[in-house]
Amino acid sequence: MNLSALQTGLESEFLRRNKVSGAGASDVFLSAGIKKTLDSAGAEARKLKDDFISTEHILLGLIDEGGECASQTSGTRCGW
Repeated sequence: MNLSALQTGLESEFLRRNKVSGAGASDVFLSAGIKKTLDSAGAEARKLKDDFISTEHILLGLIDEGGECASQTSGTRCGW
């Protein structure tokens, strides 16, 4: 495998893709409901001393953020 060619190809692919910039750019693709749920899931993971957010943390985050989202299987009422 030619590592130099791989690196060049990857760099050109990254340059070709769309970029997000500006204030709050990291949250552009998340609705407010999803962001709150993931923030709550992160807090739950920290409380449980877990290194990663997993499905149980997300479920706890959904419940913590109002319960309405947890009861909706499609997530449409949460802004997903």
